[in-house]
Amino acid sequence: MQRMPHFTLIQVAPESRHRYLRARWHCCVRVAVALGLSVSLTACGATTVSLKPPTPTDATVMETCSTLKDSLPARLRGLHKVATNPASDLTAAWSDAANSIVALRCGVESFDTATADILSVNDVDWAPTQRDRGTSFVTVGRQVTVQVDIPATLRPEASYLVPLADAIARDDQRAWSNSLLMLATFVGTTRYS
Repeated sequence: MQRMPHFTLIQVAPESRHRYLRARWHCCVRVAVALGLSVSLTACGATTVSLKPPTPTDATVMETCSTLKDSLPARLRGLHKVATNPASDLTAAWSDAANSIVALRCGVESFDTATADILSVNDVDWAPTQRDRGTSFVTVGRQVTVQVDIPATLRPEASYLVPLADAIARDDQRAWSNSLLMLATFVGTTRYS
C-alpha cells in the first residue's frame, strides 16, 4: 500500500518564533551530522553541503561523472540544487527549506550486489542500503557507479531517484553513441589505409 504524503501547518506565535527557529536549526544540524554531511544554513535551507568526493583514478570515470553532473536536474521534487564543498564534478546535492539533503557521489567503488535487493527505476538498477537516518542507493551494472543518499524525512525515497535515473540513462546512451562513433571512425580509417 502506497503512503500518501502528509503535511502539517505549524503556526508559531511571534513571541516564541526565536525558540522555534533555534529548535528547528538544531534539529537540522543533528540530521546533517548523522548523514555525515556538513551544511551551511540559511533561512531558505542549505546553500552549501560539504561532501567528500570519491577518488577514482580512471580518466573515463572523471569524464563520465563530469558529463553526468552537467545533465543533473536543478530541482529534485521540490529540492533545489546547492553547491558542494569542495567543488567537484564527482558530487552534487539538493536541499529544501527544512534542510533535507539528497547527496550524490559519482565514481564510488562498486560493491558485491549478489545478496543485495535490487530496485529498478527507469532502466537504472539500484541497490538500497538502510542507514541510521535514511537510505543509500548505489547503481548496479553501470560502467560508473553512482551513490545517492536520501534522508528518511523524504518519502517515498525511490521517487527522488526518477529524475536522477533519467539523467544517468541519458548519459549512458550518450556514452554508447560516442563509443560507436569512435569505433566506426576507427574501422573506416583502418579499412581504407
